[in-house]
Amino acid sequence: MLSKRQGKRIAQAALLGLLAALLAGCWNAREIDELAFIVAVGVDKDQEEEGLVVSFRIANPTALSGGDSGGPQGGGPGSTETTFTVMVKGKTVAEAVSRLRTQIPRRPYFSHLQGIIIGESLARVGIGEVIDYFEREEELRRGVNIFVTKDITAAELFDRARQKLITISGIAISGLLAQAPETGFAPVVRLGDFLERFTSPRSETFAPVVTLAPATAMSTAAVDQVALRGTAVFKGDKLAGYLDEQETALLHLIIGGFRWTTFPVSGGGQISGDVRVNRMGGSIRVIDPAELHFLITIQLRGTLKQVHSHQSIDGPQLVERMAYELQRMLQEKVVALVDKLKTWGTDIVGFGETFYRSHPRVWFQEEVHTNWPDLFAQSKVDVSVDCLIVETGSIIRSAPFPQERPSEPAQKEGASP
Repeated sequence: MLSKRQGKRIAQAALLGLLAALLAGCWNAREIDELAFIVAVGVDKDQEEEGLVVSFRIANPTALSGGDSGGPQGGGPGSTETTFTVMVKGKTVAEAVSRLRTQIPRRPYFSHLQGIIIGESLARVGIGEVIDYFEREEELRRGVNIFVTKDITAAELFDRARQKLITISGIAISGLLAQAPETGFAPVVRLGDFLERFTSPRSETFAPVVTLAPATAMSTAAVDQVALRGTAVFKGDKLAGYLDEQETALLHLIIGGFRWTTFPVSGGGQISGDVRVNRMGGSIRVIDPAELHFLITIQLRGTLKQVHSHQSIDGPQLVERMAYELQRMLQEKVVALVDKLKTWGTDIVGFGETFYRSHPRVWFQEEVHTNWPDLFAQSKVDVSVDCLIVETGSIIRSAPFPQERPSEPAQKEGASP
């Protein structure tokens, strides 16, 4: 039995041990001035030799603090460039990161990464090994955004981008993604979501398309502004094709993921206008598992944003006719979109996931899962769209459109006006 004095000493020793543990620093602590903060990474297929070209967009701490950066790529005295680019070749991404450490005086740090940009040429030959690296990188957050380029390499994007509104990334990734749900013209895809689809046997993955565009409509304007342009669709780990902005908006009607998007409406030469819609609901259902028959239902609420021409129909009839023509148009275009995906054999909508959840025994017993891409191409898909236009903006009836006036007869010479 311990004496009172011994028990007190043991308690004091335990307290001292606890205090020592609390006062100890983090075992893997790093000084901030020893880190190179990577804000974006671009990966391209090396066109000259086997391997990759990896571009690193790195934060410039001196410029961010308001001082002179003292280096190239916006690094001269008085420069305001917040980032600079270093491009490295390597057989793999891991080798390129190791080589990067021989070219910069700080350790690369990925916890603040905003975007992974995959070049089109690499996406067409396969991205499996590249994705494996980013999935294993312990500093990388699964909320980082992922992109695929079109008509340009990731290296060219990093080199030529000169955003009018400078951001910490230097290429305005975060700002563009904040606007994407307001248009529906490009998806917002995080690395975690991309990986979930990438590794699923019941669906394929996709990513937003990023490219360069001119800042103005002038033909002489430099093509140096980063822009989102539709969706890159994968089959396995290879790029299958691109969806344009309107096809991307239609994809969002099916799967959600946007707040508003606008469609032009025209019918019978009598009505023409723009309707902004938001998705109130929707689903994919299996009608007949034996026939692989699906039904897509979409419920929309719309706002009449603009009337393009003088109308012979006005008031409530105009709104009803607009809604009818919008429903008809969207049904046709959604069917065409699904047909395109079936031609590619890539299910990014989620038909396979719906089939698995509603008929799991059929999915496995009939071995549907092993042949799903081919079976998806043979499936039958019906579409039902229900749209109600509930707002007409701040006016109910358009102002009269100017009518062409008949030409007046020429005055006779000498006649008084």
